[in-house]
Formats: sequence, C-alpha cells, structure tokens
Amino acid sequence: MANLVTKTETLDDAGVWTLTSATVTANSQAAPAFAGANAGLADTVADNSAAAQGSIVGTYYNISADTNNYIGSVFVRKDAVATRWPDFFLQFVGGPVGFVNLNTSTGAIADGSTPAAEKGIVDWDATWWRLWLRVANNGSSTQVRVGLYPDHLDALGGAGQSAGTGSVVLWGFNITQASTLQPYVPDPFYAFPSLAAGDVTTQLRAYINTNAAGADVNPKLRAALATSLGVSAAGDLSTLLAKYIGR
Repeated sequence: MANLVTKTETLDDAGVWTLTSATVTANSQAAPAFAGANAGLADTVADNSAAAQGSIVGTYYNISADTNNYIGSVFVRKDAVATRWPDFFLQFVGGPVGFVNLNTSTGAIADGSTPAAEKGIVDWDATWWRLWLRVANNGSSTQVRVGLYPDHLDALGGAGQSAGTGSVVLWGFNITQASTLQPYVPDPFYAFPSLAAGDVTTQLRAYINTNAAGADVNPKLRAALATSLGVSAAGDLSTLLAKYIGR
C-alpha cells in the first residue's frame, strides 16, 4: 500500500509540516533499526508553551470522495515519561477525525476526544512504539492528513489542556488506504540527489541501480516500490520502477 505522506521522516520541512506553539529539533535521534542506512533520522517535537496547545500537523493529501478506511500511523520513541501523553490524529477535511493518545513509558493507549473506529499500538522493539488508528471517509471528503500534539492532555484518555509542556521523538508518519495496519512505506525520494543533465531514464537507472562497487545505492526506494506493488524487492530496480509507473 502506498503511503500518502511526503517528507515522512523530515519533520522540519515547513512545506509539509506546520508547527503551532511547538518546535522541532531535526535529526535528534537515530531512526528505528529496520529503516536502513538511507533513512532520515528521527526528530524531536516539543510543546514549550504553557499557554497554548502545541502541535505538528501535516499538509492535506488528495483522495477520492469514498467511504474507504484509512490507517494513520507514526513511530514514537519510548521513554520513561509517564506524565505526558502525545495525542495523534487522522483527519478528513470537512469530514471525520479520530484521535488516540499514548503513554510513551508503558505503551498504554486511550481514545482521544473523538475516538477512532479502531486504534492500536505495536511494541516495535526496545526503543520504539508504532501508534496507529483507523478512520473511514464519509463519502464526500477529498483530502486527509495526520498530526500530533506532544502534550495535549491532562491524563491518558483525559481532557485537552494548554498548560502541559513536553517533547516527544517521532519518525515515519504514514497514511494508507487500508483496513489494517500496513508495513511502513518511507518517502521514496528522501535521499535523492540532483540528477545530471542528459537522458533522465539513463541517469535515474545509473543512480538507483548501482554505484561504483555494484551495490544497490537506494535500498529505501527499492523497498518502498516493492511494498507498494506487493512484490519482492529483489532484482533490477529499474524493472520495479517501470511496473510502478505503468500500473
């Protein structure tokens, strides 16, 4: 399943992510171990205001006016803080919204102010949780987004409040049109350099297939394309690209 979110690992990109009464410290922590060498590092998002609710909110992405289910997810770094409860949401413009909040110490989750149809937490490894929720479109909304409040609540499952301050380490937002949680799909163009002049196909294949040592230089793109297509990531990456473009 394709990930609708762009710059999913680059939370300081103001063209995609809007910070309100919050700050982001880019590349503050390592990405989850599974992500590979080409992954973007994790970012710290902080609510430093005791007078307003801090948030990071993604841009809206275009979708069909359907009644399909959509899954939003994000990786949240584990810590020992038991008195700060990040609140994650998936929202359709002019349509439904769902919230789920998390205890980053224990992994306990609770419904937010507007419960999602389904929510869950994956104990990913010793360092990361993967928090997710499912919300169905209402048949008329044509845009969807995700966002998170680092410290929105007065308790897990509690009421919203402005006085709380705190930070959380985030990585890898996803939105997929699906009814169940899907494998994480990175932004495939995170690590792309500028291509040289000339035939784009030649330049693209030269970049993504091999470097001087004959090794795959963009396993992240390979994995993203293969996941989207539901096929093996092995083999010639230009073949995967052709399949993806021609579907």
